[in-house]
Amino acid sequence: MKLVRLFSIFAAAAFVASCGSNENVTLLKGVFTGESIPDEVHIEDTDNGLDTLIALKDGKFSIELNRDKTTCVGMDFLIDGVRWDGGIIPDCATITYTLDKEPVSIEYSDPNSLNVQLRAFMEMQSQIREKAKENPDAYDEMFDYAKQMFDNNPDNFIGYIGYLISSQGKNADEKLEMIEKLSEELQAKPAIAQDKTVIVAAKKMGVGAMFTDFEAEQPDGSVKKFSDYIGKGKYVLVDFWASWCGPCLGEIPYLKAAYKKYKGDKFDILGVAVSDKPENTLRAIKENEIPWNVILNAQHKPGDLYGFNTIPQIFLFGPDGTLLKRDGLRGEEMDAALAEYLK
Repeated sequence: MKLVRLFSIFAAAAFVASCGSNENVTLLKGVFTGESIPDEVHIEDTDNGLDTLIALKDGKFSIELNRDKTTCVGMDFLIDGVRWDGGIIPDCATITYTLDKEPVSIEYSDPNSLNVQLRAFMEMQSQIREKAKENPDAYDEMFDYAKQMFDNNPDNFIGYIGYLISSQGKNADEKLEMIEKLSEELQAKPAIAQDKTVIVAAKKMGVGAMFTDFEAEQPDGSVKKFSDYIGKGKYVLVDFWASWCGPCLGEIPYLKAAYKKYKGDKFDILGVAVSDKPENTLRAIKENEIPWNVILNAQHKPGDLYGFNTIPQIFLFGPDGTLLKRDGLRGEEMDAALAEYLK
């Protein structure tokens, strides 16, 4: 039996739900009458610490979920070895799943439930993907729709997904303006909170700012500080990287060339390993024969302080510790940029 994925927590729509008779509870029910009936249904809500298995009785299950329009509860089960999974926004509607013959049938007690629109958008998204096979510009429809989702739902999961989709490609100021339009509850969600932290830090740590120090415990128990290497009278090219990051490893030949050409009293390179296990970093250092100093185990600290959540990031600091450049230092651009300072 081929089961169709009807929901995705990364798809939503732009309508606000009204509640039924109980404004605090979403009732989730299922009735399985086909040839294959699962033994149990898995329900998970990571935002609220819910992770449970519900045993079916006579092919039926039910669970009450606390009302929370800012989250999406996952539901999955196995039929004939195939996993069916979906997402439910607990907006206080009663949701009934029925499986006799495919596809799964879903009914909602509230025709304006956020989940109704979630499913409608999912179907529209499938149509756009088909169009995009011949015309990639068709994806513009999805971004336009996501912007409507964001604009119309600043206090629920629909707006959250709308932000994640429509903020792609926006600059820092545009993203920050969008974030500040969302409710406090949505702004507190990890993905958005991290975006805001990065944006604010990047604006603070722009070109001309004095470096901000941080420290990281090394595998031998010692502690290395950023200030051990920055602001010591040399230009320092800092490579924030990780051993698992392909593009980071791709920058190593360019860094080696710069190191060979400029290394001396005026210039040095410092590697800072982020979001990586020290043992993996050490192995990559050995395999790639990296000759410069590397601070291990910095994890997320540099990203939070300097405002980035992707790597590689390569910055240039001046002899006094001033941030001189944080863009245009990758690949073939690296040597030309360094030449401006190290003539």
